[in-house]
Amino acid sequence: MPDARELLSRIWARFHNEGVANEDLIIEHLAALLTEGYEQPIDIDLQLKTQTARGNLNLDEIKQLLDESVDAVDETLDIAGKKAALFDRYILFRSQQIRNGYYPTPRHIAQYMRRLVQLEKEHTLVDFACGSGGLLVERIDPERRPKEIIGIDISPDRAKLAWANTRLHGETSATIIVKDALRTAKEELRDRTFARILMNPPFGGSINAQLAREVVGETTSDSTVILTALALQTLAPEGYAAILVPNGILFSGASGATRIRDLLTGQDKDGNFHGNFDLKAVISLPPDALKPFSAIPTHILLIQKSKADEETPQQNITWFFRPTDDGYKESNRRDVLNTRPKEPNELTLVEYALQRFNNEQVDDLHLPEDNPLLILKNITLESMPPAILIEAINGAVVSHVTYCPRRETVPGFFLIEFTRQNDERGTYYIQIPIAQNGTIQLQPMGKRFTSLKDAKDRQELLKTLYNVQSDKDVPLTGTLLDQERYARAITITNGNGLLGVAASTRGIIPGNLQPVQYVKALSEMRESEAPAILLGRVRRKQAAFLQQVDGLLGRLDLPPITRTDLPSPLAQEKDPLTDQEQAIAPFVDISSKQFEVWISLCKISEQHNDKNGLFSLKDLIANGIEEERARLTLELFEWIGVIIPVTIVDPIKRESIKTSLFRRVTKRDLWK
Repeated sequence: MPDARELLSRIWARFHNEGVANEDLIIEHLAALLTEGYEQPIDIDLQLKTQTARGNLNLDEIKQLLDESVDAVDETLDIAGKKAALFDRYILFRSQQIRNGYYPTPRHIAQYMRRLVQLEKEHTLVDFACGSGGLLVERIDPERRPKEIIGIDISPDRAKLAWANTRLHGETSATIIVKDALRTAKEELRDRTFARILMNPPFGGSINAQLAREVVGETTSDSTVILTALALQTLAPEGYAAILVPNGILFSGASGATRIRDLLTGQDKDGNFHGNFDLKAVISLPPDALKPFSAIPTHILLIQKSKADEETPQQNITWFFRPTDDGYKESNRRDVLNTRPKEPNELTLVEYALQRFNNEQVDDLHLPEDNPLLILKNITLESMPPAILIEAINGAVVSHVTYCPRRETVPGFFLIEFTRQNDERGTYYIQIPIAQNGTIQLQPMGKRFTSLKDAKDRQELLKTLYNVQSDKDVPLTGTLLDQERYARAITITNGNGLLGVAASTRGIIPGNLQPVQYVKALSEMRESEAPAILLGRVRRKQAAFLQQVDGLLGRLDLPPITRTDLPSPLAQEKDPLTDQEQAIAPFVDISSKQFEVWISLCKISEQHNDKNGLFSLKDLIANGIEEERARLTLELFEWIGVIIPVTIVDPIKRESIKTSLFRRVTKRDLWK
């Protein structure tokens, strides 16, 4: 039996064959068929219309194919039933919708956001940019259906879909408003606040700046900034909001983004919390979380409205998380529609860590036993390796975290240090061992007080822990956290680094809420190299730089093409360490992933001898390189001059036309 996607493709083909190419019209027709029998909305902008018969379009056949599509859906995907699952997971995610720049929030992310804000029956829920209603409906837990649901979207086409989606999910009293969100807040929802707000605002859109100034006091027209500001303004006291945002909100110097960050992390002159909002967490979604629909780096802001106590100095705690696994395989073509994500995963761990923070259980370990500075909380979830949440208490902070690799009989470990002001006992440290398979052990292998005033003292401690006499016998270590963050807690999932860091208000980096600045992974740390190697690399860079300068001071003086070997051989340069000739390669520091692209393109170029060594972006993708990484790395290599884009000349206009091909630098390209 054909699956749901194949049957829907047949429906689309029937419409296209009869000249109906508008995706919105096709989806609206199917939505109208699926919601037959529901009481239609009074608002004419929300009323669904079916297609009239035209040409050879057989509407009865369309309905039959739709019924077969419903039957083919896995009923376990949605508690609301097969119709709801077909519409919510398949019809709304048709490819043309995505190509037009609009795509619904992937459903596993929508469900995750609903869990983060702990939706309950007594809550009111609003989405000021509801689109097709993905954040308004519940698919798994019937206990998370709030008493009132309001969705707002300026597009009648998308608002209709939200109306259909809420009805198919049993939310027959949900209110869908077709209007600008700012105007709605000013008129229909004037003076209203909401216990829960979920939103995925359009990235890079624009909004009426004058209206934004009237409603939220912002002068920008950036839709993400304005709608986030509107969410903060309408959040009820003690209410929660979860908002998807791009990178810019977290660090951009634009006035609107800066004001949002100031509202979320406001401090007084002494570094204490001063404001009306408690930024509970900033969660960077895994790189593939929105694929195959989008590759834009995206983050979740988890916010509670909580006014600072003006009488008592207060330090709020903000968690910064960088999960790498959302329950689906890493791929541009992964299937997030037909199946639910594998759970638990690292997003689940983030959710659990937020729940466990500041909540003790009987099996938690307090260290040291006399006047403890920390609580060690084991997080054990079925089918996942163990994780640990380590929480500083009684005025202590997590002052330093060092990754220490295995050496001979000494296993790898995390060296975690805790300090407390005016504590005469000094610095307390624990060692969390790392097994050979990369999992962490739940019991510390070492713990005690010591005197650690600087890096030299830490090096002496490492010599003791590794049982060696000389500095050179201590393996290369990596710093994952330092004292500047005033960290109150950390979460570790495996030997690859930290999952999350909880920073106090005064530990927030001014103007920067990017989790990558707080949570370090081992893959991002550069190992120290021997001095001779470092000097050799410096000399090589200098030689390459001077060669470029010589070329700029001279002039381009190529020999006549008749006296040149064709194709021209690859340009050569001397390695300053070995004095041997080698083909020109990138002379700037590049990451291991970028080096992988370089090796791949060199191999492809060699294989294409019959094509004069030409290669394209598609060749790299076919060779297993992810498209976005390949494109960005090619731009870098072109910029630093190790590859050259191939151009052709229009014989009539005498203009250069860039092709999709590239080649490596040859001798003829060098400036003399």
